[in-house]
Amino acid sequence: MGIHNYYEVATHVNKDLAHLGQQLTKSLYNRLRRDWKPANKADLSVTLLKRYGRYNPKWYKAHDMIIIPIHAWKHRYAIQFNQTICPYTNEGRSLIHDNLKAVNKEVLIHIQRYYCEYRSIEYNDNRISKFIAQYRKCAISGEELTLRDWECHHKVPLRYGGTDKYNNLIIMILPFHKAIHKGNKEELENLMEKYQLSDEKKEVMCRAA
Repeated sequence: MGIHNYYEVATHVNKDLAHLGQQLTKSLYNRLRRDWKPANKADLSVTLLKRYGRYNPKWYKAHDMIIIPIHAWKHRYAIQFNQTICPYTNEGRSLIHDNLKAVNKEVLIHIQRYYCEYRSIEYNDNRISKFIAQYRKCAISGEELTLRDWECHHKVPLRYGGTDKYNNLIIMILPFHKAIHKGNKEELENLMEKYQLSDEKKEVMCRAA
């Protein structure tokens, strides 16, 4: 799958993959022949069926694991792909910074310099990434954030097995964060009414609480 994702932008990639497949299938069979069994689409997982369900090759499996045929992939157009974007040239770096224009430079410098000493490196890095990903806006109210009116919240608290991973963090304005940690339902309801949150945002807020 990694080869498919990486080389799919190459023109007529399936022709090269078909050539590789002829050689690889023989090697795989020789190495796995004791466990080599025929398979069908019913053996595919939901993820594999979504990716390869439109192909009809001869399916095989070994140790009850489907062997994905390497030729079963086609060329895809690299839409909105810019080869000049990279961290190794002046032009590439400038394009990366252009994508961050939505984030105020002063605020970004502040959060990069403000290091939470009592938190992990993973938390501090992901905190910055999440701030940028939310385009300097509160995930609940949608308000634009300034230097000190927001905090980073763990969706699943650390004491309940939560981690400092990116997907477990969310940036929100200070009043929401304080109300959540106080466990004050009345205060939360007042805030939700004040900011006129949609049902979807209310659900996010309830999950965070």
